[in-house]
Amino acid sequence: MDVGHEYDRFRTLVKPALESKLNEFRMLGYEKITEQELWDFLIKKKWKKIKKNPISIKLSRKSCLFR
Repeated sequence: MDVGHEYDRFRTLVKPALESKLNEFRMLGYEKITEQELWDFLIKKKWKKIKKNPISIKLSRKSCLFR
């Protein structure tokens, strides 16, 4: 049974931030990046190690925007 990343439950909550980042990439000429590719980057690289304290919504949105 494939169990997703612990932070998958936040995906719908951070969707506006993901869309904002995708729009920013498109303005910079990166037309081919998808929302799924961006999400995969976040869970595989940015949030690679799941901390004992669950990630907050504010922190997850902030890291989606890479600020």
